[in-house]
Amino acid sequence: VEWLAQDVAAITYTTVNGMLQQFIGTYGDRGRGGAYYYVGPEIHGVWQGTGAEVVSNSEGISVMVDGDRELFTWKNVFQFGTLAIVLKKDDEAAWTISLNENFNFHTDASIPASGNITLYEATMDKTVPFVLERTGEYGEN
Repeated sequence: VEWLAQDVAAITYTTVNGMLQQFIGTYGDRGRGGAYYYVGPEIHGVWQGTGAEVVSNSEGISVMVDGDRELFTWKNVFQFGTLAIVLKKDDEAAWTISLNENFNFHTDASIPASGNITLYEATMDKTVPFVLERTGEYGEN
């Protein structure tokens, strides 16, 4: 179990068939007053941190770590509550993205979200999550 925020826990496990999976327990929201929202579209744009980048656009979500980029189309993005998504490859969990406590939405859709997100690799090994901040719209960088 890895706590990605005070109200987001990632549980990584293998199934009886040996497939790597993640369950994300989410216990809150980020200020929409209980309204349901989708994490992927809310993080539209480019997010960067030391050693990692996430881009959310109309094609899906791409993750780049150590120079290797992988695109996860929207059919491979799975929502957990209102705070996290799991990105899957070949039906196995690959990455989790969660909204940090300081993540803020704006009621005006033309103003992008602010704050941080966390990128966490799905692995049974101990790993350190990446904390990312929004650096721009897709195509600006």
